[in-house]
Amino acid sequence: MSFTKTAIATFLLAGLAVGQGQMPIPNYSTTYSASAGTRGFYFQAPVNFTITGLRVPDEKKFGKQNVAVYVLATKPGSNVTSTPVFFSAGKSSATILAANIAVTKGKWVVVLGNAGDATIQHNSYGNVTSPGYPSNILGNKTLLNRVWTNTNLITQAGKGAFNASTGPMGRVEVYIKGQKALGTATLFGKGSANKKIGSPFPP
Repeated sequence: MSFTKTAIATFLLAGLAVGQGQMPIPNYSTTYSASAGTRGFYFQAPVNFTITGLRVPDEKKFGKQNVAVYVLATKPGSNVTSTPVFFSAGKSSATILAANIAVTKGKWVVVLGNAGDATIQHNSYGNVTSPGYPSNILGNKTLLNRVWTNTNLITQAGKGAFNASTGPMGRVEVYIKGQKALGTATLFGKGSANKKIGSPFPP
């Protein structure tokens, strides 16, 4: 295969190799229910990726789900307040909520979610032991740890204070895909200065 054909094939494959699927979360252990209280998890992004969907497991079969996602520059601690980059309330828990949240490597992601409404919130618990549940983003390792709020996620529209801690985490399904490579078709094309390692693409 000529250099030109090899370069074209490599470029096209880079655009397609964006992988996707559900981020691994722990198995269901029990349900925690409260009139105002939502549980979830946080993790640090090991690579750039995009969240494409979210869904709260609904073991109580309430029928409605509520989710908030935050992207932070620093690791979450106590009484953190932040405007969610994604918030949805009252949607069917049978469906995956469409999202388009771009996350860059090194950022901290917080996910809170329950099945319920403004009067009762059911949290799908999964057990987590130190140093955290071993998950991955596109094959790159990361750890999930518990985050919680005793504010009402629905009435506060996700803007209530939340806390990072240890213990069982609230399970939320997070669907992800990779981000396309930043290369362009003109990298070695006509007019490019990058000609020393092979012929440019034809005009």
